[in-house]
Amino acid sequence: MREFRVNLGVDKFHFVKLFEQLSKSYQTGVALVGNCISLDNDTAKGKIEFFSLTADISLLRLNVLFSEDVDIRRIAIHKPAFYSCLFSLKESIDLHAFNNVEEQEMNRIGLAAKHSALFFSSDVQTLFRVIPNEVSKAVIVIFSKKALGGLLDKSNKEGFKLFNGDTVKGYAAMTSSMIDEVNKVFDYNWAEDVQKLFFLASVYKLLASLIQQVHVESDKLQEDTGILEASRMIQIRNVLVSDLSGNCPSIDDMAHKVHMSLTKFKVLFKRMFKLSYYQYYQHYRLHAAKENLVTGKSATETAYEFGFANLAHFSYTFKKKFKISPTEI
Repeated sequence: MREFRVNLGVDKFHFVKLFEQLSKSYQTGVALVGNCISLDNDTAKGKIEFFSLTADISLLRLNVLFSEDVDIRRIAIHKPAFYSCLFSLKESIDLHAFNNVEEQEMNRIGLAAKHSALFFSSDVQTLFRVIPNEVSKAVIVIFSKKALGGLLDKSNKEGFKLFNGDTVKGYAAMTSSMIDEVNKVFDYNWAEDVQKLFFLASVYKLLASLIQQVHVESDKLQEDTGILEASRMIQIRNVLVSDLSGNCPSIDDMAHKVHMSLTKFKVLFKRMFKLSYYQYYQHYRLHAAKENLVTGKSATETAYEFGFANLAHFSYTFKKKFKISPTEI
């Protein structure tokens, strides 16, 4: 297990410190050119990039394939001087947040974090556990409370309480709009001046969507669950939609993973995500199939790729959902 102990910050100082740790650990195949750390050795290939968007907002863009177990442990500082939000597009990063080392095992969920967001203040320790041989693709937004202070109404305690100088930590399920914005961030080219505006626009959209999603999820969970069960259910949701190519994962197995009775699991899942467990899976599978058709793949290819029994079953289910047949896309 290779471990790096790093910190985050709005300025470039901590990014350079990360490079120094990577360089010392790997010894070869690590280079820092401008704001980009490139990795090209036997156990790590890819890039980690730093973007300073404003005096109060920075962004890290990570796209690396590790061929070994890697822990990236973020060092906490005493005051919540800034906040970080990690948006993961791949299941290869397992996310954990804990106030101290003793809490680490309590917070361990043991589930992958595809399409997850983790938010935390600088006084909360975090662990990013990278699963080997899968591309780790994530965006980390780092910002001070000043970054949002002029945009949110401080008199509205509900709207401003998340990043207003207090200690926070939590998970949230990424919405489709958040996933779209993260994908856009990976498409932007910093060398083009106008792209810097798109970077900043995407960051604001991500933070706005995250704040809204946290409120939506926390309102439902406050009735009878805490952050640990909340995070477990959110990651169950992420596991559910991480592979849409076959049968829906067993609901009994999922309930067992989060140590809940089947009845409680069903009630909590529907309360959080508005649909039943299977309906939620089917909803995402059909939308993914629709995106597949838009790219030019045939209905037959798409039906096979997303695990439908046959083309007729796919066509019937698709038309019931979207009111048009797959061949009309």
